[in-house]
Amino acid sequence: MNVIPELVPISGLRTRQNQILSSLVEGPIVLTQHGRAAAVLVSPEQWPRERNRRSTGPTSRMRPMPYRLRITETARREFRRLPAHTRERVRHTIEALAVDPRPHGCKKLRGVDAYRVRVGDYRVIYDVDDALQAITILRIKHGREAYRGL
Repeated sequence: MNVIPELVPISGLRTRQNQILSSLVEGPIVLTQHGRAAAVLVSPEQWPRERNRRSTGPTSRMRPMPYRLRITETARREFRRLPAHTRERVRHTIEALAVDPRPHGCKKLRGVDAYRVRVGDYRVIYDVDDALQAITILRIKHGREAYRGL
């Protein structure tokens, strides 16, 4: 018998912690972030059973292939010029684009076939090629300069 898992937003995890942990006996709980499944909580008794239920057939859920990242020479130069603490945040954002090329908060730019994602005061402007599964980072600039000359 399949149990329909309860969906719980990650934001509500801390406030409902005891209630969620006690309901693990009834079945798995899916934690969601921005409306997407982010994690599954399973009781220790169910863990070996769930782990051994992996399917290798065509109905098994497959993880999407990550997109290839390409960085233009201009963007590479702009990346090197960023302050150290910002450079680290931008690097994490760019790496996350390989898994989810259109994350929550990204915007499609008007007049150009490109997207932008915010990292503090800076903007990462990039192009997504779904056919080739590639992301090209075009620019990494401060918000006031990012859109000039696009």
